Amino acid sequence: MSGYDSAQRLKKDDDLGRWRFASEIASVIRSTPSDWSARIGIFGKWGEGKSTVLHFLEEMLKPEGNIVFYFTPWAVQELDELWEEFGNALLEALETEKLEVELPGKGTIRKLKEKIGSTGIPDLVLGGMELWGKDKLYKGALGFIGKWLKPDGAQVTKIREKLGDSPVIVFIDDLDRATPELLPKLLLSLREILDLPGFTFVLAFDNEIVANGLVTANSAWGDGDSFLDKILDFHYYLPPISKAGKHLLLKNMLDRYAKFVPQESISPIEHLLPDNPRKLKRLIRGLVSLHPQLVRHRADELNWVGIHQTGRLISIRTRSLLRIQSL
Repeated sequence: MSGYDSAQRLKKDDDLGRWRFASEIASVIRSTPSDWSARIGIFGKWGEGKSTVLHFLEEMLKPEGNIVFYFTPWAVQELDELWEEFGNALLEALETEKLEVELPGKGTIRKLKEKIGSTGIPDLVLGGMELWGKDKLYKGALGFIGKWLKPDGAQVTKIREKLGDSPVIVFIDDLDRATPELLPKLLLSLREILDLPGFTFVLAFDNEIVANGLVTANSAWGDGDSFLDKILDFHYYLPPISKAGKHLLLKNMLDRYAKFVPQESISPIEHLLPDNPRKLKRLIRGLVSLHPQLVRHRADELNWVGIHQTGRLISIRTRSLLRIQSL
């Protein structure tokens, strides 16, 4: 989906050298033995391009025959709901790739959906209730996933047979926006319940926020960074954008969204502008919002340095207003 603040998806749109960064991670995923599992962390601050890296990885890895899907836990409030969302995302990805694995003793996923689709009860929860009974279900979808996806179980074996050496790649974005109480449970599950052969989990988040959230959720976890070290096999930190990358991003954004702004007008204040890509995009939106007023004047009447500063103030004022409204 395109838009002013959308993450980039194609190599041709890479202004900041993130494609090369993503390529390094893709090489690790490709080189991981097919009977191993892996957990990869991509660390970066808000707006620095973590989602763009995930999209680039998808562009690289999906055409190679890998199953790639997103699991976004930030809107989930309860553990049951968390695993229901993950299970549904996994089943949908398998079905999309025509890999309909069977549920134990109940036929294919499609048949089960046809059978219970109109009940209003989430597929995974009801499936677990039918298979093991309410009294034996480990709290809804968590029990279902744990029973269904055993590392040495029939379903994982069938997935591996159908995919061969191709991994199942799960992108978990915006982990830093998840409920702090869920963070340790989710991360521990990646190491324990979902330590599945052929599954690679790529998590994109602000490691400082998550580390602090882990300590907030339970002080017994101690140092949040040490906890993350135990969970993740690889750590990648987004590099700061270069001066040349920042210039190219500004140039292309002006050309794409604000052709009415002279490119040379940016140079005198470029060093004053933020290095965060999302903040730069917000600045451009501020200029776009000024366009109706600017077209009323001749070119020699406009002080572009002052206008750029005004656009920056508009973006800051808008952000502050949104924060107040959300309180």
